[in-house]
Amino acid sequence: MSIQQKSEVGILKILNHPHIVKLLDFYENDEMIIIIEELCDSNLLQVLEEVKQLSEQETFSIIKQLLSAIAHCHEKNIIHRYSLIFLFNTLF
Repeated sequence: MSIQQKSEVGILKILNHPHIVKLLDFYENDEMIIIIEELCDSNLLQVLEEVKQLSEQETFSIIKQLLSAIAHCHEKNIIHRYSLIFLFNTLF
């Protein structure tokens, strides 16, 4: 397992937040690592594609959830490595 993979698994192990996918288990061999995460029903991109437009209250709720998850990461000294939080990997 590469240093980056070990780091990502280690990060997933310490995060425990309702809006962050949970690591259930992982397996590794000389060729690959398999990460098993909780199953999510949908993500923000899917929701936006279905409803097309959110109310002000729904938008506020989503932003609050995103900021709560980001704050949880920051409390654990974890910074998201992308400059954007992508819609397809945002739980809803």
